Parts: sequence; structure tokens; C-alpha cells
Amino acid sequence: MLKTITLQQGDFLKKNPFLLHFYYLKQNIPDGILYVDEENENVAFYYAKEKEASVFCNDEKFMQDFFDLLPKGETHFQATNPFARDWLKKRCEFIWASDCNFFCYNGQPLPKPQHETGSLTSQHVNLVATGTSYQADLEEIAQAIETRPTSAIYVDQNPVCWCVTHTDYSMGMLYTLPNHRHKGYALSVMLDIANKLIKSGVTPFCYIIEGNVASENLAKKYNMESLDKSFYFGIEKL
Repeated sequence: MLKTITLQQGDFLKKNPFLLHFYYLKQNIPDGILYVDEENENVAFYYAKEKEASVFCNDEKFMQDFFDLLPKGETHFQATNPFARDWLKKRCEFIWASDCNFFCYNGQPLPKPQHETGSLTSQHVNLVATGTSYQADLEEIAQAIETRPTSAIYVDQNPVCWCVTHTDYSMGMLYTLPNHRHKGYALSVMLDIANKLIKSGVTPFCYIIEGNVASENLAKKYNMESLDKSFYFGIEKL
């Protein structure tokens, strides 16, 4: 049986690495709805305005109940676990998909960054967008820079490597300008933003596209561990 909970009732989500992002989705998208089961083991989030959802579920009944709540048409899922993805794939047409691996901070002390780091400012929104492999939402980037931790390395007063924190507080959009690669900048940026998150009480985590071996190897250097696969996709409900 599904029940809705408030952010205050969802404090337990921060204690489970697989449920972290649900807490911060609700924190940053207050109009989204958090659903849990009686045991707080299965969790879903739905934001009707943007037709966005996320599920961590290993129960047939929970999946069916949540699916029945979704309107017909498109829904876009993020950070969804294998069971939920497979359940939906048997019942819906997938209109796009991106397979990721979920990494979370292992609690070990972080090395000190080897380069001086700073933060991005609002004037860097378009620059950050050019570094993504997809059509990034400029409003989301602006909000990330203005309200959540970022990190950047500057050369001649311009950012040459950077990372931001997504709406669910996962680290992402890491990018280094081509002429400044192979200098260790990316590691320094990730160490800096991870430290900023830890100091603000957030456990660092990220989703890395499957096959991006360079990013996965880098993640291990700032004490991240791969815990499971995680999926981003869009469905068409008939």
C-alpha cells in the first residue's frame, strides 16, 4: 500500500545511500510527491508539472500501485533501480534510455586537492551547458550555481574545469576544457565539491554513464564506491 510522506517524515532516507536522492528531490522540488510503503523499504517520487519520476523498488505490488497513479503519455524517470526499470520495460515503450552506475562516498578521509579551487558564478551558466553531452536545462544550471555547492579551477580568471550539484544533490556535469586536460584538475574539483557537500551534511554521490571508464576510475580516487546500476529513461504509458 502506497502512502505519501513529508520531507520531515523522510529523514530516514538520508541514512540509506540508495534513497539519498529522494530526500533531496523532495527538498528542492516541494511540489513533488514522495511515496513509500509501510516498511519504508520501497520509495517513489513524482513531479506532475515536469512529468518526472524516480523509483527504488523491489516489490511487485508497490510498482503496480505507483504505475497506476501515473497519467497516460510520457513520464521521465531518473536514478531508478534495476527491478523497477525491468518491471516498467515489460509494460511500456521506452522512448529513450541512459544506463548508469551509482557511486557513493565510502566515508574514508579525502586527500587534499592539489590545485586552488573556487566556485562558479551566475555568469558561467552557458559555459557549463556547453560541457554537457546532452541539452542541459539552463534554468537548472543557474539554480545549481546559485543555491548548491559547485567547484571550479580558474586560469586567467576563467573557469577551465568545473562540477555542479544536481537538484537531487548528486555531483555532475564535470568538464575540463580540452586545452587544460591531463593536469589533475578534475580530481581537485571533485575533491573540493565532495568536501563542500560533506561539510554541509550531505553524503557525496553521483551517477556515471555506463562505459565512462575514465570517470569511474576518477571516482575511486575521491573515495567513491560503485554500489549498483541505476537507470534514466522515458516511457510512454498507453
